Amino acid sequence: MVDVMADVLSNQPPPRPSTVHKALLLLIVVLPILALAYAMFLLWSRAIGAVDMALFLGFYVFTTLGIGVGFHRMLTHKGFEAPAPVRFVFLALGSMAMEGPALDWAATHTKHHAKSDRDGDPHSPLHGFWHAHLGWLFRRGLKVEEIYYRGFANDRVAHWVSRTFWLWSVLSFAIPFGVGFAFGGWFGGWTGLVWGGPVRIFFNQHVTWSVNSVCHTFGKKDFRTPDRSRNEWVVGLLALGEGWHNNHHAFPRSAVHGLRWYQFDLSGLVIRFLAWAHLARNVFIVPKAQWKAQLEERGEAARAGAAP
Repeated sequence: MVDVMADVLSNQPPPRPSTVHKALLLLIVVLPILALAYAMFLLWSRAIGAVDMALFLGFYVFTTLGIGVGFHRMLTHKGFEAPAPVRFVFLALGSMAMEGPALDWAATHTKHHAKSDRDGDPHSPLHGFWHAHLGWLFRRGLKVEEIYYRGFANDRVAHWVSRTFWLWSVLSFAIPFGVGFAFGGWFGGWTGLVWGGPVRIFFNQHVTWSVNSVCHTFGKKDFRTPDRSRNEWVVGLLALGEGWHNNHHAFPRSAVHGLRWYQFDLSGLVIRFLAWAHLARNVFIVPKAQWKAQLEERGEAARAGAAP
């Protein structure tokens, strides 16, 4: 207990969990996803069909891109600029993931970077893995100060989408119901609502929270950063590129997080496409020579430290 308090008072990251502790945490994160997949298998053709699966996957991909491209890389870190209609589409899609209004999400994430893995970080494993994954949302007294909102003061599109968050929340359920109803009547509307609405939203939120918890506990730390951010390939795949979290903390403004060819980053590919189509400008991508030089420097330091 004394050691933990010392870490808090010194603003140092917490000690890394043991292998057994990591195994338990991994079960907490992975089991719900496996249970969801198993439920789909059991209920196929009875309570879930092709339309329901298409709604689940389609809404998951588009709303996850809304978080990664819209809320995260465009709004929070200003990794690229886009005209108002493009901004509106991605911020509305992100809102339909039901992770809160765009401005609140961006301000919270800004504070996370300012205090990453130190006392004051809204969702760091400093206060435990469960806190980082979900508990921080219920923590009494959780507050994001006004200073973290100042970077978005003049963003009229973000302010409007945030004020109308209730509308996007309703549409997040109404559209899957409407599509399901069009293909299968009332029963199709019900199953479309279930799988394209709350089940998909659960998956949205669970994967996003895994970036906060898993990617500060598991994975590989390619770059030297003053926090415990990690690259975790499973979250990288599920979050469409957001799991390359150590890359992101090393180069926060970069619109592309998957720096190596095998680091799947659909959000980064979408941003590149927007730039090609002249729907995005001033796209910041960390130069390859820069991140390679940092990798080489880190490797040389590690070899020097291991030398007798």
